[in-house]
Amino acid sequence: MTTMYRTTAAAGDGMDFVISDGSLDRHGTRINPKGWVLANFLRNPIALFGHSGGFPIGRWENVRVDGEKVIGRLVLAAEGTSARIDELRKLVDQKILRAVSVGFSVLEWGQPGKSTFDIEKQELHEVSLVSVGSNTNALAAARALNISESTIRLAFGEHADEGRGGVSTPGKHADQTTADEKRTRAGLPPLPKANPMEKSLSRRIEETEAELVSERDALTSAVEADDSAEMETRSGTIEVLEERLTNLQRAEKAMGQRAAGGGDKQPTRPAVRKPLGIKARQPKPGDIVLRAGVVQMLSYVGQKDPIKVLEERYGDHEETNIFVRAA
Repeated sequence: MTTMYRTTAAAGDGMDFVISDGSLDRHGTRINPKGWVLANFLRNPIALFGHSGGFPIGRWENVRVDGEKVIGRLVLAAEGTSARIDELRKLVDQKILRAVSVGFSVLEWGQPGKSTFDIEKQELHEVSLVSVGSNTNALAAARALNISESTIRLAFGEHADEGRGGVSTPGKHADQTTADEKRTRAGLPPLPKANPMEKSLSRRIEETEAELVSERDALTSAVEADDSAEMETRSGTIEVLEERLTNLQRAEKAMGQRAAGGGDKQPTRPAVRKPLGIKARQPKPGDIVLRAGVVQMLSYVGQKDPIKVLEERYGDHEETNIFVRAA
């Protein structure tokens, strides 16, 4: 079943968002707000950024149909969980990030000439906070908050460079001749065109590698502090990042983007090892609950059976198995 996406420039207060309504969207379709099937989504209402399964940012609460709208409350991960999420929180608080996008599948199409809506019944799969697109005022406000450049690029996409450079000097006519035209006049071949996808993929690999380094440092600190809850959280995040990095490297290899430097060497998935000298410890009662959450998150992000994730991650630890299987 094909998953479709629709974006809403949400109106709401604070962390409350209008997830969908019956208005005409940018695709020229109307979706019946009373036709949403929410049951499966509400079992695990994880909030993503940009429909990226490798970038969970929190969860959705109180998702419901209210009149002609679907409304939900975004609960971002606790402050300090991730520097990136903390910056996204600032952008949401300042009403700079106010757009959400739904991923859904159509269960029933409207009948032309008879139905008010193009889509009468649909199942919700996920809801993402998404970039705001071209908005120079919002971009200026984000930079005034000292938001990192990587987060600005995440939030504004290709429009992140708007307002920088490229302005001609007043009173002079800007030279409109392109570099290729100048080379042609000089009898030289055009410059090779850069592949936007290659740049994007390489940047995503670099950013993921940087996040992995940061998370491993945090895991080491958690082990030294004997903070079991933090160890669980960081280990789960590392697994998600490793999977994302492996997939990106595999895609890059398939596209032949690193043929010169990498040869035929297969990307190696880095292993997460506990520092030497740290003995395994029995989890506290609260850790069992946390482990259940980690299993659910990894299951959702990796599209794996929760029981398989449970066995891979916690083996035959009896208390964990009983609690997670009962959840």
